[in-house]
Amino acid sequence: MINRFSFITRAVALLLLLSAQAAMGQGYGGATLDPATFPTLKPQRKTPAPPTFTLDKVREIPIPGPLAGGSMVVDGNRVLVPVNGGYVQVDLTDRDHPVWTEMAGEPPSRADDSGWVLTGRKKRYRFRTEPSGHVVAQKRPSARSAVWKRRWHLKTPGGTPAPPLLVGKALLFGCTDNRVYALKARNGHRLWFQDLGQRVLVPLVHWRGALGPNDHDLILVIPHPARSIRMLDPFDGKSLAGFRLGDGEGQETEDEFASHPAVLADGRIVLPVQKYSSEEAVLLVLQPTVQARKADEGRKMPYNGEDPAGTGSRERRTKTR
Repeated sequence: MINRFSFITRAVALLLLLSAQAAMGQGYGGATLDPATFPTLKPQRKTPAPPTFTLDKVREIPIPGPLAGGSMVVDGNRVLVPVNGGYVQVDLTDRDHPVWTEMAGEPPSRADDSGWVLTGRKKRYRFRTEPSGHVVAQKRPSARSAVWKRRWHLKTPGGTPAPPLLVGKALLFGCTDNRVYALKARNGHRLWFQDLGQRVLVPLVHWRGALGPNDHDLILVIPHPARSIRMLDPFDGKSLAGFRLGDGEGQETEDEFASHPAVLADGRIVLPVQKYSSEEAVLLVLQPTVQARKADEGRKMPYNGEDPAGTGSRERRTKTR
């Protein structure tokens, strides 16, 4: 009887150990986020897929440089761009005649709660990425409580220098291993990853607006070096469109984006561009434009008139029926 009880006890302990190891691989405890392990089934899309579109340049607005490299602040149709010694306020209300004014002092800042991203109806959940590559999720019992407890935690293969982004129930972030990751915010399970072939050092930005008859959520990402921008589908990480500084024919340029993009209420995307000469800079205005799709054409990723180098790879998963 004792031997039988001992056998059952050991069997139960072994099952619990295996279950814990599986959970660790999917994002619990101090797990490592390995793109090659634990592929997940792709969920069914519940909303229409984004139509074919391009990311077109609307305008370049010359502004004084050199740019300071800090985050821009958007106030309605006004954009505050940090420059050395102050900031430039650009009023984009009139699309044809934008007006800029140079200001002294620091632009207004937005509190970021020390890098934590809060979510939930009562702000009971928060998330943070650390430069070392650790991703942390915490929970508190109520909005009034100051006691946070760890919900899940994992380590990415590279560093995560920029804060995460929440889109719906997904937590997204860029990594120095050249990938953009999407996790389930609830438990840290991986949804997808997209290999861009270049490090991601600046924050991802959420774009939401009308493309055709429907509104869509998209992700703006600037790979390093900051000379191009891509728009990803948050559902599966697919690259949908992009824009590259230069003439669009692959010619190298010394111009670079000085910070991550900002989005206006009407869907326009603004980016500060530092020219080769430190005294020259522009505020670049981009706009997603839906393209008429011919019946005999397949879906392509428009990228300034060309397809980017195929260095990226996306996790491909099929749902078992």
